[in-house]
Amino acid sequence: LDTIAPKFSSNTTSIASGAKFVTNQTYVFSTTWTDRITVGTVLMEHNFTGTITNYTMTQSGSSYSYNFTNLGANLYVWRMYANDSVNNVNKTDQYFYNVSKADNILEIYFDGNRNQNYQTSNESSLNVTANATAGTVFIYRNGNLIVSGSTPQSSVASLASGSYTFKANATGNENYTDNSGVMLYANITKTSPISNMQIILTPSSTIDYGLQTS
Repeated sequence: LDTIAPKFSSNTTSIASGAKFVTNQTYVFSTTWTDRITVGTVLMEHNFTGTITNYTMTQSGSSYSYNFTNLGANLYVWRMYANDSVNNVNKTDQYFYNVSKADNILEIYFDGNRNQNYQTSNESSLNVTANATAGTVFIYRNGNLIVSGSTPQSSVASLASGSYTFKANATGNENYTDNSGVMLYANITKTSPISNMQIILTPSSTIDYGLQTS
């Protein structure tokens, strides 16, 4: 009479616990199961969807694997069960698996120029855009909030000559961290207007000179 349950070894995960979240990433959990006669059914138990549930696995020889795609940032548990032809049952230990939040990349654009201090003589409008990977974006000018909302956010404003400090920050979400902020500077210079001065020569010649006035 067979009273010995299947044995397991070589528990592996394709991506180490603690790795950062990646959209549509596939995770593979594998274990080798052997039995003196025949391994029967092997199940994967996990709470990747929020509730502990058992799932069937894919077999290749004595190796059994389970794939899961797009696992969100969180701390999870998993283990495997196996029986043999006479229903001797064994299970692995319960393992913790952690997916860390990914970095929330935040960038500032001045008139389309990315992540650099900016100088312009265009006083008609300055387009400031902040773009994050995820979450809510806030844009400040000289310490005052000028726009906020779901990423990306933009502000177009006519500004007088001078130097302006712009800062953006972003909240994260369940898969991305907060970003405490990016600070850049924009310097707007005044364009000197051009006026025409006419010099009248005798007897009938006229010469126009374009002059810059401050």
